Amino acid sequence: MAEEKTNTTGQGESAAPVVVEPKVATLQEKLDAYYAMTGLKLDPNCHMDMEYLSLWYETKYLTKVVYRWAMKPGARIVHYVDGVVYKSANMTDEIAERLMDENPAYADCFVEINKEEN
Repeated sequence: MAEEKTNTTGQGESAAPVVVEPKVATLQEKLDAYYAMTGLKLDPNCHMDMEYLSLWYETKYLTKVVYRWAMKPGARIVHYVDGVVYKSANMTDEIAERLMDENPAYADCFVEINKEEN
């Protein structure tokens, strides 16, 4: 008679991993998030705006590049040392915090979206 073989190593057995489907945002939700972060309205009928919105949503919003600080609508900071005009489109949290450390008056240009929990 043949002996019953048992798998003592656990190889070949798989515990089914839990797959979490990401929440799919509608176009309006993406537009609302962009407006809340930047204060800029994009045209839903313009394919260039929608392509930019998708890129922004995937690279900035979902990755939380812009997570804590957002510039107020229409705010601009001309930074002569860097030679850059900062606006909501090219702002990150690191840049915002550096600018506010350099000049406390720049804090008037920002809105704190998600407060850090200490």
